[in-house]
Amino acid sequence: MERGMYGALIVDGEADPVVDGERIFMIDDMKLDANNEFTKPTWFLPRMVERHDGRQGNTLLLNGKEDLVIDVHGGQTERWRFINSSSARYFRLYLGGRELKIIASDGGLLEHPVAVTEALITPGERVDIAVGPFTEGETFALESLAYNRTTFLKSRRETFATVKVGECGSSLAHIPERLRTIEAIAEQDAAVTRKVVLSVDPRIRDQKDFRINNTVHGNDEPVMVGEVQIWEVANTSRMDHPFHLHGFFFQVIEENGKAPAYKAWKDTYNLKPRSTIKIAWMPDDRPGTWMYHCHIIEHHAAGMMAHFDVVDGRKPYAEKAPTHTHHPH
Repeated sequence: MERGMYGALIVDGEADPVVDGERIFMIDDMKLDANNEFTKPTWFLPRMVERHDGRQGNTLLLNGKEDLVIDVHGGQTERWRFINSSSARYFRLYLGGRELKIIASDGGLLEHPVAVTEALITPGERVDIAVGPFTEGETFALESLAYNRTTFLKSRRETFATVKVGECGSSLAHIPERLRTIEAIAEQDAAVTRKVVLSVDPRIRDQKDFRINNTVHGNDEPVMVGEVQIWEVANTSRMDHPFHLHGFFFQVIEENGKAPAYKAWKDTYNLKPRSTIKIAWMPDDRPGTWMYHCHIIEHHAAGMMAHFDVVDGRKPYAEKAPTHTHHPH
């Protein structure tokens, strides 16, 4: 991943809104030295900072390019699909105060467009926005605003690309107010079936400081195909962690005691310090070993992940001995 071994897989749907153009933007960064070689921290303090913060680079990339220029037609509306493929960077999308509409997340379309002027995209997360129409001749920056996720290195506002608006083109775009219906899996007061706790041990000097359920690379209890899961996921640490459920989509039905602002299918969700979410999801008929983890890759590698089995109740299940293997993306 650090050297660019990733890509985008787009699943189109018949109900997708009509737009004048689509673009994919893979967000990333590289940590390079003065000779444009990948750095590898050797001294204790740099290693400690990188392990605590995650590897956040000094070379900013969109689709593998620095200082990308995005040429668009005036008078048109496009769908921009953002994928945060960086190890640890929190990307707070900003287009100079211009309105953008969030229309989709990890698991596809929302029910309604959500009009905002900025959108936080955490590592592993996907956000689709409808942008435009812009005025012919204008130029503005595509930026990431500063975001404090409680790290040693302080975040700052940074420019990833420049948008240049050319001559006006004809438009066929239509973003309806109703994009689709998302049926609720469970109500907000549904009984919790499992608790997951993300924590950070203050002993940064060893390999046991990033934990899930007070263990590293652990094995959690199995879940049964077709049985609704209501998980309470708590971040007890003083830093943000993007929680990722590998291979399945969930609905956030509660965050810190309140219902979310809108429904969405997610597989990655940011947990702020000392926060708790309640998620609902359904294990479908894909028995096997899956995992959940923090999507800051260095935290994942340091132990903040767990395996669990999805079990078909129609077949016998033999409990596995504990393992400490990693599942690759």
